[in-house]
Amino acid sequence: MRQFYLTFPNGYALRSELNWTHYRLLMRVENDKAREFYMQEAVKSKWSTRQ
Repeated sequence: MRQFYLTFPNGYALRSELNWTHYRLLMRVENDKAREFYMQEAVKSKWSTRQ
């Protein structure tokens, strides 16, 4: 939970289309721009957590 808070602070717009498993995987991406890209692609392409 601490890592989640540090990666996605309060002002960060979380996506309702993504679930906890998506966010757990996204927390591993260290580059902010890359993380944002993967968030957008996951929502746009309706990626499952395995994809």
